[in-house]
Amino acid sequence: MNEWNEREQKLYDAIFEKKQNEFSTQVNSLQKIFSKKIESDREFPDFELLIKEQGNKNRTKTMNKKLISILGAAAIFLIGVAIAVFTSGEKTQVAAISKEAKLTFISGNVRIKTSTGQEVTSPKVNMLVAMNDTIITSNKATAEVSFGDGNSLRIKSNTEVVLRKMIYGETASEEVYLKQGVLVAEVKKKKQDDSFNVMTPTVIAGVRGTRFQVSFDRNAKITTEVTVAEGSVGITKHNNEVPETKEPIEILDAQDQAQETGVRGPISVNRKLTVPKVEEIFNGTNDLDEKQLAKLHGKSEIEKIILTDKSVIRGFITNMTDSAFTVETLDGVRIIERNKVESSESEPIR
Repeated sequence: MNEWNEREQKLYDAIFEKKQNEFSTQVNSLQKIFSKKIESDREFPDFELLIKEQGNKNRTKTMNKKLISILGAAAIFLIGVAIAVFTSGEKTQVAAISKEAKLTFISGNVRIKTSTGQEVTSPKVNMLVAMNDTIITSNKATAEVSFGDGNSLRIKSNTEVVLRKMIYGETASEEVYLKQGVLVAEVKKKKQDDSFNVMTPTVIAGVRGTRFQVSFDRNAKITTEVTVAEGSVGITKHNNEVPETKEPIEILDAQDQAQETGVRGPISVNRKLTVPKVEEIFNGTNDLDEKQLAKLHGKSEIEKIILTDKSVIRGFITNMTDSAFTVETLDGVRIIERNKVESSESEPIR
């Protein structure tokens, strides 16, 4: 009897046993694709039936090569259908295929609820998350997600966010739904027709290239808050996820902040906050220790800064100008004037 290697065993478990592992999101995505109907009225065959038919024939673990061939055959079939549709001369299109995002940082208690109802209680860095998966962070927990086109989300503690849309074709379309909590989005400059939206239960924030933060708390006086650090963000209200206006009701530029008072209440805008205030809003008091903060910034050492008054600041420099620099510390973000620094040196993480 041939011995299965670890990869083959995990593939078998994800397909036949419905066990959760790093291949589960790919299997789930393939299942969704095969269950969809395209505009030309061509339908993909039922994914479950395909797997069961082949699985009944290849159920023994001595047939590990056939298991791999199942996935290969499914992929080839999918490509063949797409080619057939595009070359048929009909005015039809295959829906753009969704891609997974990747968990690039995890600290504390983070859970994933997949679109199929499974729950991953201990996700790992580099795990793939699929469209319509939900990421939940508990108290003092943080997660970071990187999308296929380089955009990213930093999901703060006590937050629940759904990855609603990750579609990549001639244009890219991404959307996340913030049910509760706080997230920071970093969006690279995008093409004219690309879109990146953050939706709360009451507001839609759409961007093309920026760094901004969105928070939502149904029980707070200020329910939705959108703060922009770089670039611009257009915001509008929605009713059952349908925008109430065709154009944004407000355009926020760098250092602008919009606040919604109460659920579906009026939106006010604060223009041109100070840079220290914006950084304070984005970071606040960190839920991370020095090692976790270092990992988030990709650093192996921390900066020890001694001021002229002999006080010491330990942190990570995130921005520098001719007159000052920004340091993220365990107590939040500090803006330090250069003329107040006596010396600085890098030292090991505690």
